[in-house]
Amino acid sequence: MKIEKISIDLVKPNPKNPRTIKDDTVFMETTSLYGDIKGVSQYDGLKPFMKYGSMTESDLFLFPNDEVFMSIRNVLRPLYGKPEWGGSMVDPGPSGPKMREFNKMISILKNHLKVQNPVKFKEFSDFTKSHMKAKTKKRYYYGNYGYDNVAEYISSDGQVPLVKRDNWDRYHLSHMIDWWKNKAQGRYEKLKEENRLRNDLEIYTLERIESGNVDMVR
Repeated sequence: MKIEKISIDLVKPNPKNPRTIKDDTVFMETTSLYGDIKGVSQYDGLKPFMKYGSMTESDLFLFPNDEVFMSIRNVLRPLYGKPEWGGSMVDPGPSGPKMREFNKMISILKNHLKVQNPVKFKEFSDFTKSHMKAKTKKRYYYGNYGYDNVAEYISSDGQVPLVKRDNWDRYHLSHMIDWWKNKAQGRYEKLKEENRLRNDLEIYTLERIESGNVDMVR
């Protein structure tokens, strides 16, 4: 079994309560956020905690231009927007409010078309699949917490004992904190030296997000 195929049974279950996850996590996985445009990711700098495994392929839902987006939103917001969300159809608090609201708009349109006009519903569904999606590849990363036989351990439902690698101690929390302190200190010194250190508090409001006047601090 390839390690990339393991995606669900990431921890040993508690026999007394199958829904309770124990603390002995042995595996984790993630993908790069922006695909493989640059061929590298910030995760590449997280060795040995995270390692590059392979490339994944998935569908990316394309976002329309502002003219199309606003024309649909202006019709649906008065009907489905909530006052506590500033008139928005989704909670603006979590990340990606504009994309989430667009997905909500598509869902509303599909639900109405499905009932009112099945023919148009099929046409619209086919359109979203053929013209509003694109293939994207992302870099796949995984971490095994310093164990050498994670696949065998998970496949055996915990019956095969875990085997520690020679560098297993590097995965301890104390070592990870020390490792991150050096990274953070180096980043701080570089920003200070280049006069790019920011002390102002960034506050995200619905008005700022909609106006596009947002400079995310990274």
